[in-house]
Amino acid sequence: MYHKNRKNCGHMGPPGTIGEIRMKKLLLASTRYMSEFFTVNAGDAARSGLNEESADSGIKDIGVSGDLTYGFTESWSVTGLAAYTRLLGDAEDSPVVDDRGDENQLFAGVLVNFRW
Repeated sequence: MYHKNRKNCGHMGPPGTIGEIRMKKLLLASTRYMSEFFTVNAGDAARSGLNEESADSGIKDIGVSGDLTYGFTESWSVTGLAAYTRLLGDAEDSPVVDDRGDENQLFAGVLVNFRW
C-alpha cells in the first residue's frame, strides 16, 4: 500500500500496473504573444529573407497529449510521453512557420522516476 497517501502525484498503482492520462487542449493567445513569436516586421524580414507578416490574437493551436507510466517497484517507474499540436490561424500562416517550420508540432519523451 505504498501509494495510499500519494494522491495526484502520478502512477499510484502497485508495481506491475500501468497508469494513463490523456489530455486535449485548445490554446488562445493574445496579440502580444502572437506578435512576439509569429510576427515578422520589416527589420526581421530584411535580416531573415522572410515576408513581412503581422499576427493577431486568436486561436493559436489545438492538440492532444498523453502519458503512460509503468511501475516496476514501489519506488521506481518509467513514463512515456507523447504530444501532437497543430498550429492554427495567424500562427499557422506566419512565414516563420510556413517557410522555416511546420504547423504540425510533435513531442515525445521517456522519464525514469524514483519516489522515496
